[in-house]
Amino acid sequence: MPYRVLYSSVLMLHFNNLKYKKYENNKINNYIRYVTGNIWWHNDFMQ
Repeated sequence: MPYRVLYSSVLMLHFNNLKYKKYENNKINNYIRYVTGNIWWHNDFMQ
């Protein structure tokens, strides 16, 4: 019984970690998209 509880808690931690990493990657990707979008817009404006 304790083994099963330990196993399930480790699985939960693992999935939460994956979800968190995915969320962090999305934040970083959104920021990069935002910055590159601003640079593109700025270049169009300058020409």
